[in-house]
Order: sequence, then structure tokens, then C-alpha cells
Amino acid sequence: MEFWGSIAEWVAAFAAVSALAAAVWAGRTSAALFTIERARDHANANRIRQQQATLISAWTVSCPDHELELSGGAPIEERDGVRIQNSSNAPVHDVVVRSSSLAGTNKDATLSIVPPGDLVMLRNKKFPWSLAKPRSYIKGAIHPITKRPEWRVHSIAFTDPSGVRWERSGSVLRELDGSMDATPAMAGGAHV
Repeated sequence: MEFWGSIAEWVAAFAAVSALAAAVWAGRTSAALFTIERARDHANANRIRQQQATLISAWTVSCPDHELELSGGAPIEERDGVRIQNSSNAPVHDVVVRSSSLAGTNKDATLSIVPPGDLVMLRNKKFPWSLAKPRSYIKGAIHPITKRPEWRVHSIAFTDPSGVRWERSGSVLRELDGSMDATPAMAGGAHV
């Protein structure tokens, strides 16, 4: 009988060690799955947070056929400018577009609000920029400038309806620290 008792003790000990190993394995697997789920939830929250910001863009344009605004019989608008597109269904605020053209670095184009839609701002001889006009107000073709690195939008910064400040520079979209006077970067990217 002692022999059988001894086997029973061995079986019980083996079962206990196996149960402990299974519990440790289950705990580690559960922790790994929790980490994966937390990372996925974090990525999804960031994607939702950035959703509107990804729909705001700007690029340089030429409007060769547009009828220029006159002052005293002379044109005060140029035929080049920037096109700002808000493809979301909510406005963005405190928009700053930093660009350059064949004439050199332009004064920043600033707008208090950009509603959903497609706006064009032409350089202006009297003021740095003309008023933002809906795309439909521009007569004739609007050509994007795509092959002149010196003639481009360097960055666009704006505040979304949640109060989050964003900057797009080239293909990089980043959240700014929240300060309203954050200066957009001049480096990188062809078009914003």
C-alpha cells in the first residue's frame, strides 16, 4: 500500500505543479493580451482624435485665367496663392498658412475660421493676401504647383473644434502643445 500511497502523492504533486504552471501561463497570456488591447485602444483613440485634422490641407496654386481684382484700374491681386481645403464637416479656427512663392517667403496667411469647403487666397499687391474666396469664385483653371520646391506651402496650423492645436508640415501631422501662438515649422514636405 505504501507503494500506491507514494504514487498517489507523486500524482498529486505533479497535478499541483501542472496547475501552477498553467496558472502562470494563463496570467502571462492574459497580461500580453491586455497590453495588445490597450495599445489598440490607444491607437484607435488617437485615430479618432486626429480624424478631423487629417481632413485639413493646403497647397500652392496658380490661377492664370482668373479675373484679377482692380484698384484704381490696376490689378491688386496676383495670379498665385494658396488653396485651403477643409474636407471635414466642422470649421477649424486660428488657421496659419506658411508658404513661399517665386517672389520668396510670403507673409503668413492667417484666418480666424475656415469653414468646411474649398478656399483660395491669392497674393495681393496692396495687402499680403486677398480675402479667402470659395473655389467656385475663381474664374478659370486652378493649377496646383507641384514641381517647384521654392513655391510651396511649408505648413498649416489650426485649432479643431475640440480646442486641440494641430500642424501639418509636409505629410507629417502633429499635435502642438496647445499654445495659440505656436509657429508652424518651415522645414520638410512638398505640399501640405
